[in-house]
Amino acid sequence: MRWIYRHPLIYEIVDFLDSGGLSWLARGRALKSVKGRVLEVGIGTGLSKRWLKGCSLFGVDLSKTMLERAKRRGARVCVADAVSLPFKDGAFEVVLFLFSLRVMSDGRKALKEALRVGRRVLILEYLPLPRPLERLGFFVYGSKPLGRGIFDGLKVDSKRVAGIFVLHEVKAPQQEGSKNALH
Repeated sequence: MRWIYRHPLIYEIVDFLDSGGLSWLARGRALKSVKGRVLEVGIGTGLSKRWLKGCSLFGVDLSKTMLERAKRRGARVCVADAVSLPFKDGAFEVVLFLFSLRVMSDGRKALKEALRVGRRVLILEYLPLPRPLERLGFFVYGSKPLGRGIFDGLKVDSKRVAGIFVLHEVKAPQQEGSKNALH
């Protein structure tokens, strides 16, 4: 685990500064219409809670230190791996990956698991960045661009939400009439 994930306050400062605050604007725009039971995979410090008014927010992360802060913000949290979520099928209206899918070792498996527990998945990410910035992101966060083919076989709607940020919406395969889209 990267050092930054063990220091919540430093994480939040770097998160804000690395995009000049645009990542927070992007979160606000991406989450404005989210309602119901919401799971955030890689919840970190629970920053999203400020934009999820009236939602029942659950969060999973591998960092206990980050989860403690998310819990103080009002999220219900547990330590869990994105590829093996401890929830029933269809337990959530929405599953969120807010800049977290890119740091997971197997993004495709994490996405498959999110589609199992949620009706739709929202993924907020950077647009492809110049190589030096990608290297810096890997050094600080352990992040890498979303892998090619991660959305193969899925219906994905993508839109730019603020500056260099894009929101991908993926609906659960059962809703699209294609149960085996991820196999």
